[in-house]
Amino acid sequence: MFRFAFTRPEVAASFVENYLPPEIVAELYVSQLEVTQESFIDEDLRPHHTDLLIRVKTKRDETAFIYILLEHKSYPETFVAFQLFRYLARIWEKFKAENPNEKFPMIVPTVLYHGKSKWKGSLQFADLIRDGDKTGFQKFAPHFEYHLCDLSNFDERDIKGIAALRLVLSLLKYVFSPQLSEKAIEIFSILREMPRVGAIEFLGIVLKYLTQSGSRISRDKVRTAMQTTFATEVNKEFDELIEYLVEEFRPDYVEKERLRGRQEGIEQGIEQGIEQGIEQGIEQGIEQGIEQGIEQGIERGIERGIEQGMRNGTVRTMLQLLTR
Repeated sequence: MFRFAFTRPEVAASFVENYLPPEIVAELYVSQLEVTQESFIDEDLRPHHTDLLIRVKTKRDETAFIYILLEHKSYPETFVAFQLFRYLARIWEKFKAENPNEKFPMIVPTVLYHGKSKWKGSLQFADLIRDGDKTGFQKFAPHFEYHLCDLSNFDERDIKGIAALRLVLSLLKYVFSPQLSEKAIEIFSILREMPRVGAIEFLGIVLKYLTQSGSRISRDKVRTAMQTTFATEVNKEFDELIEYLVEEFRPDYVEKERLRGRQEGIEQGIEQGIEQGIEQGIEQGIEQGIEQGIEQGIERGIERGIEQGMRNGTVRTMLQLLTR
């Protein structure tokens, strides 16, 4: 759910504007940010972490990055600064390979935490090193601090931003909490602020997340929240749809449509990629540049096409179910 939402530039931009330190935001062209598709997490840690890398231009016309690490555990992780240290190094390694003569860009490491208990401990990497704060040793210890967004420490008025962002953060905040049942209607009601297609798409993702996260909310509570949210559309068919979604979320049907959307996305991506690649190659002015540009354009086009196609498949599924 996190990557589904945050890979949308408008959601990522809303998070940056509302949750990063103001002095950092003031230095960035947030409206021009780009969300990358790379992940830098160790394979064995993927059940506990999700990450996102955002590229953004600074007011000095330099490239900078914002790296967001979502901590899935229900309790604080003592050595998260060490994990961040490794991930930042991987980002710089990739940048170095692509830009061998440039200095490393600035990266703002951010931890998004939604566990049951409040985050404890230092945000400083050097505090993980024995005697790292002692005079004489300090200059030999790596020093950086990560920015913490601790949802367990938020109340409702602290959750800001566009509707899609507030929906995701609210759900993350309460997913491990007994309060989820009583907050369900309030959380689902955020969908009413979104365009119809976007609301339907997020509805499916929310239901899937509630299933996969092992939340203790009852089917009756989910059913009531959905019926309340879409009160103006409730009829016999819609009631049946809610019942079916709550019971199963129709995984076979949704997956079929997502795969169909994926294929459509590949075809569209190739077409757009070739066009963009030729343009880039012509700008370079050499035959090799055109060939390389087409190749890179197809690769990027397929990647974006798959993502959009799979989203379209999910939307198509939900629309078909809602209008049958």
